[in-house]
Amino acid sequence: MGIRALIVDDEEAARDRLQQLLGRLADLEIVGTAEDGDEALDLIRELSPDVVFLDIEMPGKTGIQVAAHLPPPRPQIIYCTAYDQFAVEAFEQHALDYLLKPVSRVRLAKAVDRVRQSLKENAWQNEELKPAERTQARLFPQSLPQLQTLEYTGFCRPARGVGGDYYDFLALGHDRLGVALADVSGKGVAGALLMAGLQGRLQSRAYENPERIDEMISELNDSMYESTDSGKFVTLFYGVYDDESRLFRYVNAGHNP
Repeated sequence: MGIRALIVDDEEAARDRLQQLLGRLADLEIVGTAEDGDEALDLIRELSPDVVFLDIEMPGKTGIQVAAHLPPPRPQIIYCTAYDQFAVEAFEQHALDYLLKPVSRVRLAKAVDRVRQSLKENAWQNEELKPAERTQARLFPQSLPQLQTLEYTGFCRPARGVGGDYYDFLALGHDRLGVALADVSGKGVAGALLMAGLQGRLQSRAYENPERIDEMISELNDSMYESTDSGKFVTLFYGVYDDESRLFRYVNAGHNP
């Protein structure tokens, strides 16, 4: 598959030069050009390019602001600018490269090589993640226990295929429903692994002791603390709903309203 590129620059001459240089690369297709940051954001959403060659000083939104407004999954960003003082900010926005104008053919070719390598690595990672995505999807509730006095549902779609968001519905017997909502620090596979560990510990304790949820959450906290690296954490809201009395008892362990 070829590389799909978008050029963003407020100067027509700069856009034309980049088009000429990039046009000599057989595996790269220029899918569009933009003259300012707002137009760039619209075209990125519409065209989903693999890479954006992005000027920094432009009318309206700067190139740095454009990158900051991009939701995942983001295209690769290569800045093409006459100013070297924005390099630190550019790489804070996860730029793949930073080219100073006038951009040379050799320097541009090296930047495109980095795009190729990055796309290959992403494709490999996506293939590796597909089984993990299916596995994690099966960890979420596959059926909802029927209640007489409560309608409820849940849904989760991780931004990176797998992640650390977690919800659960547990049939605890005697018309009681356990409800969990948690957020694991971190994203991707690391967050998913911590989420799976939390789920296993929570489910085993919830069925053993559905009455004293304060004690159960305290034990869960100790267990997670012992097995989690420093700097990692989980926020958790857990409650038990009684279908007959319509009473909901809960513990909020750091989870924002």
